[in-house]
Amino acid sequence: MNISKRILILSNNVLSLTSNNGKTIWSLFEDYHRDKLFQLFTRNELPSININSYFRITDKDVFKGKLFREYCGKCVDIVSSEEQNLAYKNKTSIIKRTSFSCLMRELLWAGGWKSKQLDIWLKKVNPDIIFFVAGDTLFSYAICRYIAKKTKASINVYVTDDYILKKNCENFFDILKRKLIYNRLKNILSRAKTFFTISEKMKCEYYNIFGKDSIPVFNISERLYRESEYIENNDNVVFVYAGSLYYGRDEILIKIARCLEKINSTIENKAKLQVFSNQEPSEKIINYLTIPGTSLYGGSLSRKLMVNKLNEADVLIFAESFDIEQIEKTRLSLSTKIPEYLSVGKLILAVGPKNIGSMEFLENVAVCVYNTDDLMNILQKIIDNKKMREDYEIKSIEKYNSLGDFRENRERFINELCDCKIHEKI
Repeated sequence: MNISKRILILSNNVLSLTSNNGKTIWSLFEDYHRDKLFQLFTRNELPSININSYFRITDKDVFKGKLFREYCGKCVDIVSSEEQNLAYKNKTSIIKRTSFSCLMRELLWAGGWKSKQLDIWLKKVNPDIIFFVAGDTLFSYAICRYIAKKTKASINVYVTDDYILKKNCENFFDILKRKLIYNRLKNILSRAKTFFTISEKMKCEYYNIFGKDSIPVFNISERLYRESEYIENNDNVVFVYAGSLYYGRDEILIKIARCLEKINSTIENKAKLQVFSNQEPSEKIINYLTIPGTSLYGGSLSRKLMVNKLNEADVLIFAESFDIEQIEKTRLSLSTKIPEYLSVGKLILAVGPKNIGSMEFLENVAVCVYNTDDLMNILQKIIDNKKMREDYEIKSIEKYNSLGDFRENRERFINELCDCKIHEKI
């Protein structure tokens, strides 16, 4: 890429090869000049991808900053591997996230993130562009405005999850938090030169709300198929899930495991389920997911091991909860794992409600289950019918190819970001 503008990525999550949001962000910039990339992030994580510079501000930093302003936040060095970052993250304990606890956290952060160290770093970085991944933390919007004012860099906004649409069963703190986020997002979009959204579905709904057009862009994955590493398993049909267990996905996977256990009781253990996640579930969930001879929880994986597991699988599982509260959280999103799954060229078993973005995207390319009562019969068909699996493998590759060349898509995204023009869909 000939473009050489200095880009500051502002997000809650650090860039990552394995963690969902960090992985999506990195997929957009992977081919860009690393010496022109900088990131400010706010989670207690460690970077493992080599770019020019990282600056981290955590809850602990802000607390210390209330007493010693110059010590709030610092530059952090990369660790030698993604595994080190995962181990570090799994050691950090967090308070259960509720709207009330999030609002209490906002009181801690209010004004407390500003520091001499941050100003020194911003002067050194001197960005041309701010790529702001807008989330559900009010302070991140304030940080974005502060950086723009300090550096005169253009604001460019990316929304990957919905935090502003009305939900069912909201309490007072839910409503208050949602309205505050809506006001912050509306304000930042009025200043933004370019607006990116995670899906066509979000693009349409947010245009109706904000009157600002956006460019749909999601995880831009290279092809992960590894022919030399794939060993066909003639004895078992291996089902693999690789992703987060949030939003009730663990409940769907437990139902799949129990169905496979029943099927295995009649066909001599022909089906295996392997579940991998970077988020350590509770001991209770691990026990539910562990059925001897049928299913296991394999913990977190490095990028390389994850790619190997996807290639070794016969069936890749995509799962979303049928719970109304979870549907509202995922309805406009497009899962980061979908392009990766498609690129491997496997049958995808998609279990979830019909009206959410990810399930709509997979409608004609995956075996979709819209009612868990149908799981047993569909799993039995997948296990028994090798021709069916082969047919869906072809569909996966065709769908992946239809998304366009991943390098061209990345270049188109960078051009849109740097030139601030809206053209065709990315």
